[in-house]
Amino acid sequence: MIDVTRPELDDAITRAWQASPEGSAAAVYTPDIERVLQGLRANRFEAHYCADAAEARAYLNGKIDGKKVGIGDSETLRKLELHEALAAHNQVHNVQRSPINKGTSFFEYAKGTLLTDVFLCSVNALTEDGILVNMDGTGNRVAAALFGHEKVYYVAGVNKICPDLDHAIWRLRNIAAPRNCLRKHKATPCAKRGDRCYNCASPERICNGLLIEFKKMSNMEMEVVLVGENLGL
Repeated sequence: MIDVTRPELDDAITRAWQASPEGSAAAVYTPDIERVLQGLRANRFEAHYCADAAEARAYLNGKIDGKKVGIGDSETLRKLELHEALAAHNQVHNVQRSPINKGTSFFEYAKGTLLTDVFLCSVNALTEDGILVNMDGTGNRVAAALFGHEKVYYVAGVNKICPDLDHAIWRLRNIAAPRNCLRKHKATPCAKRGDRCYNCASPERICNGLLIEFKKMSNMEMEVVLVGENLGL
């Protein structure tokens, strides 16, 4: 495995990731979208490709109706404005809008996403052969993604695609986590510059648990909606 604490890897893909505001290696690495879709399906995930965010929003809004819906913290879903679309005809429980200023703790509110019919989130990275990789600090997002729903939807922009698992893990530690720490104003070394993982011991560290989904979990439907533009971190 790659040493995730190293500040850089000696390849053009990593340098392109670090230089891109979206954490995309598209300047030097063009993923094979059809191979990604085939890989996901071989791993038992449903897989659907949308050309852009508007198409993805319309697709999901058409698929999910009359359900209790949980939404995990995700810049990708925020960009899609899915809450607004789904709330018109579903009951939406969105941790991005938890009412912690109204006497409800984040822990209490986030537990509600475990009890919904449908759960939506993104991924920190996915590989060309269809492996999903996520890192979490609190655990509510990965816990909700693994069990208890009729269906889970993962929504990911093409900037999340990596050549292999080593690059995927490196990306989430050195691209996704630092930029999310910076966005959330965390007191971590990586948030000071938003540049890379320092393998810190900060109480506010968000990369506490690593989830690798080699195959779809049993007894639950899972679909990956791949969007043909850069979305999220």
